Amino acid sequence: MNVDAVASRFRRIRYLPKDLNCASRTLKGAFAFDDGWGCSNCARPFRPLLPRIRMIGAIFTGIRSRHQNSGRRRSVKVDVASRMGILPTAFGRDGSAMTPQDVQMRGARACAAVVLYRPDPLLLVRQAEGLRGCPLFAFANGPVDVEAIEALAPTALRLLSSPKNVGLARGLNAVMEAAAHEGFTHVMLLDQDSEPPTGILETLTERSLALESQGEKIAVLAPRLVPPQDGFYKPLRYEWRGKPRADGLAAVDFAPTSGSVVSVGAYEAVGPFRDDFFIAGIDVEWGFRAWDRGWGSHIATDLAVPHRWGEAVSQDELGKAQILRHSPVRNYYYARNVIATARLRHVPLRWRAKSCAGLFAQIGLLALKGQPGSLRPVRTGLHDGFRGRLGPAPASLA
Repeated sequence: MNVDAVASRFRRIRYLPKDLNCASRTLKGAFAFDDGWGCSNCARPFRPLLPRIRMIGAIFTGIRSRHQNSGRRRSVKVDVASRMGILPTAFGRDGSAMTPQDVQMRGARACAAVVLYRPDPLLLVRQAEGLRGCPLFAFANGPVDVEAIEALAPTALRLLSSPKNVGLARGLNAVMEAAAHEGFTHVMLLDQDSEPPTGILETLTERSLALESQGEKIAVLAPRLVPPQDGFYKPLRYEWRGKPRADGLAAVDFAPTSGSVVSVGAYEAVGPFRDDFFIAGIDVEWGFRAWDRGWGSHIATDLAVPHRWGEAVSQDELGKAQILRHSPVRNYYYARNVIATARLRHVPLRWRAKSCAGLFAQIGLLALKGQPGSLRPVRTGLHDGFRGRLGPAPASLA
């Protein structure tokens, strides 16, 4: 299917946020007559042009979403100009636009969210099947193939995009703020290769609500992540904060991002994910920050979601260390962000010591078994971590 064909499937295009002034919304309002997200009065002159506009496939403009968070004003730019026509909207199962289908659970509104970066369309098909009919916020972190977008059609999709890779953390913040803007109370964050079982969103949200009703401050409730049946991936090892509870929940310092249901209230109280971490260790830092502010992270040990951690290897290499599996730039982020996290006051001393010891043990393995030149990105990461130089990796490593 070509770009024009995909663009023609958009029936109603909605823009974030509500606080755009009337002048800047005149053309945008032409796409939002019925839901108040645009200026319908100013848009009337543009109605005759709608059929042609919809066939263009991209609108070269940008919007800014402002969000009040912990006394600070933050802004997230969501670029909606893309050659593929990636725009905030909702798809129906037949490809036509639809009203968002809210998951109503005892006063809560739950949705899922994912950040896309060069995704595998086949894995997205599996993900969408588990989320069929559920609201899904997807952030295209750079160009994304049309096939990948079409794979998410079974969901009630809201699609945001950036013309370039702005990092996983910024993408997570974008979908969290967009979900909060629509009034959702809980967001299940997913990796693009995760395969959530049908009903996992509702189950986790209901449990989170039950805990909140008992007075617990739940930042994150997540399932256990287990390796998928296809391929050979390392299993995650969890370390509990104390003994697991009688209800099957176990407290953790942090929950891995994928599959975790994040309370929007906690997100607003704790603050956004660290944009400057870019990738690697984002969930670790946020989890410790949440605990420091009185919000806990828990694992529902009786629920499982398949998850591909790191890179797949052959069966003979199943015990291969992650630092030997990762790309050089990923090892840069790993080394840098371990050091950056260890320098933060809200991170416990025990974790600082353990994570740094683990890092240097991994570096030793890389020195012994890594490819020639594999230590250079790690050295750069250590240097930048101690200096506090965060953000995207240096161009020489990208």
